[in-house]
Amino acid sequence: MKRSVFKIVTFIILIIFAVGLTGCTSRTAPSFSSPADKPGSIDEDSLYEVKAGTISSNVSGVGVFVPARETSLYFRGVSGVLKTLNIKLYDKVKAGQIIAETYSEDLEFRIKQLQSNISKTKERIFQIRNDIKNAEEAVELALMELNTAMEEKNKSINEEMEFAFDEASYNEIVMNLNKPIPADLKPNQIEDAKNQKEILKQRKARLEKIRERTRKNILKQREDQYKKAVINYNSAKRRLENTTKNSELTDMDLDTLKKELEYQQKLKSNCTLKANRPGTITFLDKVALNDFVGENWKFARLVDPGDLVMKFNSGDLEGYESGLKLKVKINGKEFRGAVYEPSPGDLIKPEEPGVKVKSMVYFLVENLPDDILINEPYEVSISTEEKKNAIVIPKSALRSNGAKYWVERYKYGGTEVVEVKKGIESGKNVEVLSGIGIGDKIVESY
Repeated sequence: MKRSVFKIVTFIILIIFAVGLTGCTSRTAPSFSSPADKPGSIDEDSLYEVKAGTISSNVSGVGVFVPARETSLYFRGVSGVLKTLNIKLYDKVKAGQIIAETYSEDLEFRIKQLQSNISKTKERIFQIRNDIKNAEEAVELALMELNTAMEEKNKSINEEMEFAFDEASYNEIVMNLNKPIPADLKPNQIEDAKNQKEILKQRKARLEKIRERTRKNILKQREDQYKKAVINYNSAKRRLENTTKNSELTDMDLDTLKKELEYQQKLKSNCTLKANRPGTITFLDKVALNDFVGENWKFARLVDPGDLVMKFNSGDLEGYESGLKLKVKINGKEFRGAVYEPSPGDLIKPEEPGVKVKSMVYFLVENLPDDILINEPYEVSISTEEKKNAIVIPKSALRSNGAKYWVERYKYGGTEVVEVKKGIESGKNVEVLSGIGIGDKIVESY
């Protein structure tokens, strides 16, 4: 009887627990990792069958033209005093236009110096022959020193230790330490003898350290002398080899000097800075005439019209993916363009990750007029080209928690949560880029 009552109570508790778990399920907290089927009665009128459709979008906002890339202009390989300056900030320039000119006294000096070195090189031939003879004698002497150092290194150190360390004093201490304390001494004398022994032990330890340090110093000195002799010998050999090569390469040195002179003369042309393409000057170093301009300083930056992109801010810009074709109206004038995705080397950066709603895009605009200003706000409206055969669903079928989007897809008499990627919006409809397909049935409304 008691066992039957226990079974009945257990069964009731399990039923209550199961009902409690079912009551915890929420439509606002979906799991995208492994969605579970939701059995139950689904109203057929609340279902929408996904179809292919046509959709486009129109938005307005404020845009500014910013450079995606810039070209740095600098005096390549030369420094000097600014002699002429022919532009100012935000000037538009043509390809080949002279931006500025400098004068370099150092460059003129190097050219004269090279001319002098070319004539002196011819005189080096006789001197190099004497250098070879001297180098051969140096190698022979260094070899003799090396052999002497090697013999010294391998010789016993006992003789040097006798002069460097007082072995007799050490032996006397050891002998005194080994003597036993007489047994007939008075207690205070025994204590004094023990203290004396302790002092002798400390002296012995100090002398042992001195002896070991002395031995190491002698060995190190010999090793250092040997290493020095090896270095001197190798250095003498390298000098001989280098001098011999110099003798053979004198004619090549002369040719090198001539080429260097030609290079320095070409550098003079780099004292004239020219625009390598048409564009707008977006940066100009704050220098005046007769100021010093360093080698490879970024003197100016030039933006080609083709490197300008518009940074556009509006409301919800989900679905404005890279390459999407657009019609762009700027201050009432219409242009064609496309959404632009910043590259790793660009000056501009994409929107920060983790933004809940995409509200900023970049786009390229074709055939920009010359009077477009950089970093100036423009009133802009954009419209996308019609996207045919797109997956279009009613907005009422799309769910969101601010960070993700999903729909509830009909399956086996119940529903499952499916995460989707949202595209552009138009009126009561919205585009879905991925997650569901044509023919799927989804819950349109509750």
